[in-house]
Amino acid sequence: VTFDIGDAAREVFAKVKALADSKKLTPKNEIASEPLNVSADLDHIKSVLQIVFDNAIRYTPDGGTIMVYLAKSADGTAAHFEVTDTGIGMTIDTITKLFAKFFRGENANKIWVLGSGLGLFIAKKRVDMHKGLITGKSEGEGKGSTFVFEVPLLK
Repeated sequence: VTFDIGDAAREVFAKVKALADSKKLTPKNEIASEPLNVSADLDHIKSVLQIVFDNAIRYTPDGGTIMVYLAKSADGTAAHFEVTDTGIGMTIDTITKLFAKFFRGENANKIWVLGSGLGLFIAKKRVDMHKGLITGKSEGEGKGSTFVFEVPLLK
């Protein structure tokens, strides 16, 4: 299916906004107004967006900030999506295992005990299916996280 990933991002963000509002998080949204058309499985892309948004919200303490950015990649071939939070952050050890099945960082278990450790594993599988990439980074515990994923734009 061909669709504007910006529309999908706005739709998913609207669905998780109530959770962000309940934690008094400040959302900052920079989703490109120009269409970023991709040919992909819409449900899969929405699920990746949902996972990344949910994690940013759940692992950011009350009163924090979530920044959403979507634009063309630097080389113009992909839709480049980032979500940055002021949450619990991650160690280097956690970052190396982020996308492993059933993995959860130690500090994640302290914040939100209901996680299964499957969200980012599923997100990576779905992004890989679309010949995209997904990464996570952090300056360390307590310093927030940024998740980036890209999927090729329609040529």
